[in-house]
Amino acid sequence: MLELGRSLATRLQELGVRVDVLDGNTVILRNVPANLRFFNKTHTNLLLKRPAEQMPFVACVDEDLEYTGPDQSLHQAFRTGIRRGGWLAILLGSRPRTDFHDAATNVLCALGFDERGPTVARMEEASTLRRVGGLFTTRGINLSELARNASSEPVIGRESEITQAASCLIRWGQTRMAVVVGDSGVGKTNLLHGVAEKLLGSQTDLSLTCFDLGGLFAGTLFDAEREHTLRALLSEALALPAMAVAVEHVELAMCMPHGPAILSESIDAGARIIGTTLPLHLPRFAIEPLARRLQVIELPEMPPKDTAAVLHAVKGRIADHHGLEIDGSCITACVQASRSLPGCFPAKAIMLLDSAAASATLIGATVISPDEIYSAAAEHAKERGDANR
Repeated sequence: MLELGRSLATRLQELGVRVDVLDGNTVILRNVPANLRFFNKTHTNLLLKRPAEQMPFVACVDEDLEYTGPDQSLHQAFRTGIRRGGWLAILLGSRPRTDFHDAATNVLCALGFDERGPTVARMEEASTLRRVGGLFTTRGINLSELARNASSEPVIGRESEITQAASCLIRWGQTRMAVVVGDSGVGKTNLLHGVAEKLLGSQTDLSLTCFDLGGLFAGTLFDAEREHTLRALLSEALALPAMAVAVEHVELAMCMPHGPAILSESIDAGARIIGTTLPLHLPRFAIEPLARRLQVIELPEMPPKDTAAVLHAVKGRIADHHGLEIDGSCITACVQASRSLPGCFPAKAIMLLDSAAASATLIGATVISPDEIYSAAAEHAKERGDANR
């Protein structure tokens, strides 16, 4: 619920401020008084918006509102805020607010509400996030917990890359961010499961929670919203010193004006981060000061021998899902037949085995053999040919 405290709501009403709730995540406070001693006009509109519940609010004021007072942090917030569609998005303080009343109070304090001098409202320490439930609770996947319960994906090979990534996360120095670079399908996400298992079996008590940055940013309108979300995520990580953060599609953080700086500042403060990205995005990470704080780990396509081992590891899960048996000879056939298909090992081989099993299920078969594998490969090749015409 987007509700203000009773006393604040009453005071806003007395001052003629209209509160419009546009939807469950967007509120506009219209005609909010601003302290004329510190601003260039007496009133402004205030927009508070978040992408989804438990996500931080971004605060926007009228685009033409200017702060003229002596506070350097407020001067910086209003001067460097992002302008779009008549709004000025501002970041106040280092801990983005996920509670509506706190977010509104923070901005009203910055505006010098009720003739007070503009300030940034103080916020309780981030330990409160653990009590109310933040992004780690609502949006993260605890890979260490999955590994502990033997529920994680099977990890085959990649021992060198896993060790490099885990080593980066537990370092004492500032190089505590690993960026795993590889083409789609080579197993970047699977590597994260391997890192979680490696940490679990080591002397460190570090755990690993994974976030899809694309999912976190879904529904955002302003760069400031995405920066707020990234700051909120990393603030929670810093409040949980025994937790490392795995960020898929980490290149999205590099597309924001202050994204590299946010990552750098968080690493300096103690955050431990492992990200995944595609090779085409790697040049984005060359920017200083972030470049010297990260280690790039290249993940090549998996060789056929290891791909066969992966298929053996997932064969049982695929068979159980489709309710049939998979002949052992299908593994070799699957590796051979998928060589000519687009994509990378092991993903394309897993896809082919799953596709063959699905086709067999639809015709009532209880066992699949190499014939079904080659038939499925031929069908995929035909679909590819039709799509290219």
